[in-house]
Amino acid sequence: MILIEIHIVALDILPDPAGYYLVFSGIVMLKKDSPAVAKAKYLALGLVFLSIPAVFIQQNSMGSTAEKVFDLSFWPIYTQVIAILKLILVFYVFNILLDIARRKGDQQLCASARHRLIAYMAVMLILNITLPFTMNFIGTLVTAYTVLFLLLSLLAEIMFLLLLRKYRKIFSS
Repeated sequence: MILIEIHIVALDILPDPAGYYLVFSGIVMLKKDSPAVAKAKYLALGLVFLSIPAVFIQQNSMGSTAEKVFDLSFWPIYTQVIAILKLILVFYVFNILLDIARRKGDQQLCASARHRLIAYMAVMLILNITLPFTMNFIGTLVTAYTVLFLLLSLLAEIMFLLLLRKYRKIFSS
């Protein structure tokens, strides 16, 4: 829900607030007393409410009818803030996963989570830091950059989801 955006007319059918609520409810179910759990829980709950405008306005639209109806001069700042908050939330979730692996004594899972944390943060930080500067790139360079980082960010998200699947086995046993 947070990764995919499908709009019918002007309404997002996979709304980000629902995705953040699922993250929030999953964190609440952990019932662990750690600073990372508390921070992730409150950040996910805050993102539920902060991401509500994204339900009604297509995030990748430039010059659309929505832009003509609303004054969206704040929109790039809003989307950047949401992206940074999501990155912080993922960082806390990774810390929760690392803590769980350490408590279970699973060194292989802990190492896997640590490597994926580093890779995920590197890709997403580079993307978020350099994205505003892409308007200064030449046409083909922008395309190459966009395709490269879209693929890398998609790979990082998939690797994160696969890591969560590994953790599901811990909780089912």
